[in-house]
Amino acid sequence: MYSQDVLEDLRSQSDIVEVLSQYMTLHQKGANHMGLCPFHREKTPSFSVSAPRQLFHCFGCGESGNVISFIMKIENMPFLDAIKFLADRIGFRLPELTGRGASITTTEEKNRIYEAYQHAARFYYNNLISEEGKPCGEYLDHRKIDYGIRRKFGLGYATKGGLTEFLIDKGFDEAFLIKNGFSLEGSRGIYDRFRNRLMFPIIDVQNKFIGFGGRIIGEGEPKYLNSPETPVFDKSRTLYGLNFARLTKKRTFILVEGYMDVIALYQVGIKSVVAALGTAFTAHHARILKRYCDHVIILFDSDEAGTKAVIRAIPHLYAAGLGIKVCHLEDAKDPDEFLQVFGKDALSDELMAAVDFIDFQIKAVRKDRNLDDTAQRISFIKEAAVIISRLKSPVERESYARDMAAKYAMGEDSLKEEVAAILGNTGNDFIAVDFSRANLNFTPAQSKAFSDAAFDILVTMSADSNFCSKVTEYLTGEEFLDETLTLVFNIITQARQAGKELCGADIVTMFENDEEQMKKVAKIFVNPKEVADISTKKVAIAQQVYIVKETFLQHKIHIATKNGDNEMIMKLGTERKGLKINPFTV
Repeated sequence: MYSQDVLEDLRSQSDIVEVLSQYMTLHQKGANHMGLCPFHREKTPSFSVSAPRQLFHCFGCGESGNVISFIMKIENMPFLDAIKFLADRIGFRLPELTGRGASITTTEEKNRIYEAYQHAARFYYNNLISEEGKPCGEYLDHRKIDYGIRRKFGLGYATKGGLTEFLIDKGFDEAFLIKNGFSLEGSRGIYDRFRNRLMFPIIDVQNKFIGFGGRIIGEGEPKYLNSPETPVFDKSRTLYGLNFARLTKKRTFILVEGYMDVIALYQVGIKSVVAALGTAFTAHHARILKRYCDHVIILFDSDEAGTKAVIRAIPHLYAAGLGIKVCHLEDAKDPDEFLQVFGKDALSDELMAAVDFIDFQIKAVRKDRNLDDTAQRISFIKEAAVIISRLKSPVERESYARDMAAKYAMGEDSLKEEVAAILGNTGNDFIAVDFSRANLNFTPAQSKAFSDAAFDILVTMSADSNFCSKVTEYLTGEEFLDETLTLVFNIITQARQAGKELCGADIVTMFENDEEQMKKVAKIFVNPKEVADISTKKVAIAQQVYIVKETFLQHKIHIATKNGDNEMIMKLGTERKGLKINPFTV
């Protein structure tokens, strides 16, 4: 992880108004800027950006944060990717990471790889549109890929050679080309990795070229060849077409198997489509998809291999929390062929009719079984029970068991008992209620007066070291009755004790691992109340400290009452009666 000093430097150099203006129109209104929120639909601007505090807050949907959390949200990026995105934007040099999350390649080295892949993509594209690329162009004509789409996806053609020499002329040495997947080394020297292939540039969500897939033109093996993994390219974490699909803002994506399937669907206007890169779909792929969508329709090839690939992908998608449906095309071997034979409207109808993922799996095990045969029927019920048992929720298991029993004329009780046996339960425990995570500790409803007081105290502590030291004489972090507020109190106190200045935007950055906490912290600092003079401020803070302490004591009295601890009730009651608004002397 990068140090807090590095993050503060990056954030301070990435002006929030300038960055956010790339995504929305902002108008100055007093000290702040206002605009229509990019995270929900609205007609009246409720999205406020504070330039002095480098924070934003939407009064409509509640989104809050700093420039880093904005990029995480708007670009659907994890924290480290957002950091790199902002650093690349302003040319900020990030240090090499050490420890967990460490990078063995510097930013400059990665940029050199990106540059080489961009040169290579241009080289292949120019080959395609040249006379030498005519065989590849004819193949694309046959596949009915129009010129606009060829340009959109940057399709190219690898001839029998030439890229190695081209990149050497651009200043890249042989060792670099071999290491990063452009060239191979043989007994007669180095030569192009890709030859006589239709080239599919692989582009990441920041629109950087990171690798290639190549399809052989004519005879030869392997039919498809990908770039090897490099510091900028990991097949298990890369989805072809995601750079375009994410721009649709649709919450349902189509998952296909191949490059041509993505291109074919995109060409007819189905743009929220992605594919794994000729490799097995992984848990990493699923987690990446979850950043951009809520539901996935799997549209793989219709042969047995395609069905098996669907069944392998489902657990990863389910574990990532995605809704899953499966579209199985009966009358074509793959989506591209289906489109060419039946057209877009027919494919859209098939996608609309996609079946639930449990239903698909049970149909797959039902296939080729004679349910009139006792042994085959028992085998089918057992396999169906295994599929249902993999569901996380008891309610889901109950619902699917009931539906599948009715659909396939199984005994509902027998199916439930089989599922329960797999789970290690008895039939009566089929729908178990888990109280292990229940929060049985009562926390009093924190009134607006309490939350306003807590927020104002923390803002004042972060802005004024004298007030901070006085507040800590009267309050502890525990008295804020909230994990996040307690953490903020401790962060400010420790920073002040170390003689360090901290602004609200810096504190927000410290909560990058928890989106909800980050929002709450941003809300504290984004629009604090302005107090005209120091004497008024002293009185206000004294009143706020009183409110926080009284609420804390009420909370403790409630717990003591619940526990029947009369001695503690008396003690706390006396303490509460003795509370006074102590004027601050700063």
